[in-house]
Amino acid sequence: MQSLADELLLANERFYDAFSSLSLEKMRKIWHPTQYVKCLHPGWHILSGIDDVMESWRMIFRSTTALQFELEGVEAVVLGRVGIVTLREHLLATNYTSETPARAVLAATNVFEFSDDGWKMILHQAGPTDSTPNPDEEHEDDSPI
Repeated sequence: MQSLADELLLANERFYDAFSSLSLEKMRKIWHPTQYVKCLHPGWHILSGIDDVMESWRMIFRSTTALQFELEGVEAVVLGRVGIVTLREHLLATNYTSETPARAVLAATNVFEFSDDGWKMILHQAGPTDSTPNPDEEHEDDSPI
């Protein structure tokens, strides 16, 4: 049997699968269908409520032709019925207005609530961050002998 933390990490992976597949149907299954959910995309105002959050994903998916993510430094913590996942997103995105992919490195916080249907997202927040590697994540193998 998986731990709640393992299930939380799987829910987070499903979020990025839905995101990169540009599937509104998959994305809708990730989110808790309540009015207290929040989403803050880079450069946007805070969105509140499931209807506004889903509309934002519809708009993003409609204007995007391809998305690729490489996730770095994924950490999860479970606090009762709330789970928090922090990470860095290395994003490569292509849209209809440009053939040149846009690259970005974003810091993201994803908050989930444990429900009868498992972990459901209640907050996604992402914003620009430094693109250099995090020194706390360097491997011991990289140190001189």
